[in-house]
Amino acid sequence: MRNLAPERNGQAQIKLLLGFECLTVFFLTPWALAKQWLPMPWIIPLLAMALIAAFWLRRNGDGLARLWRGEDPFAERAQLRLLLLRWLICTLTMMPAAAIFLPEQFLFLPTQKPGLWGLIMLLYPLLSVLPQEIIYRAFFFRRYAGLFTSQCSMMAANALAFGWLHLIFGNTLAVVMTLLGGWWFAATYCKTRSLRLVCLEHSLYGMAIFTLGLGTFFYRRQVLAF
Repeated sequence: MRNLAPERNGQAQIKLLLGFECLTVFFLTPWALAKQWLPMPWIIPLLAMALIAAFWLRRNGDGLARLWRGEDPFAERAQLRLLLLRWLICTLTMMPAAAIFLPEQFLFLPTQKPGLWGLIMLLYPLLSVLPQEIIYRAFFFRRYAGLFTSQCSMMAANALAFGWLHLIFGNTLAVVMTLLGGWWFAATYCKTRSLRLVCLEHSLYGMAIFTLGLGTFFYRRQVLAF
């Protein structure tokens, strides 16, 4: 009779190493950046990790071109309608909230600094959204699938990691908003495996946030009080 103990021990060790890797990349590194223990702009490790993740995905048969297209165009179209409706409702909710609680910031960029606003609208999807989605959706869901017992638990961990990343901005609202957004982005990716769709969804929220004046919570760097 075959002894399965060595094989099981090997699998347990692999899961342990993957768990430690996941903890280091998605939780300890953002914490170090937030506490300014790593003296560098957050965009540098983000872009470096995105390149590493893209290389690993390609080596394991998931080139970005295939991931960009997704697996099911019918599911993608159905999810597109849902995410656009959800985005519209959220934007219409954020608009009066921003006008009431942040009157000085409301529509500040498009009305007072249209050049900067246009640059953000152009570069944000490319330099921020795409690297984040390569790491937090394509890479995370492919590399760490074996650590979770269900898709729901994996989505929860993914949303938590995505929200935790935004500790670097030093305010609670950024973490709370991206925790919710991370759950939606994870759901979109799980249903479609489409990198382009989740990048579109992420970009729409970011553009709305910067346009309405809530972007102050996503670029102001403060020292954490804990």
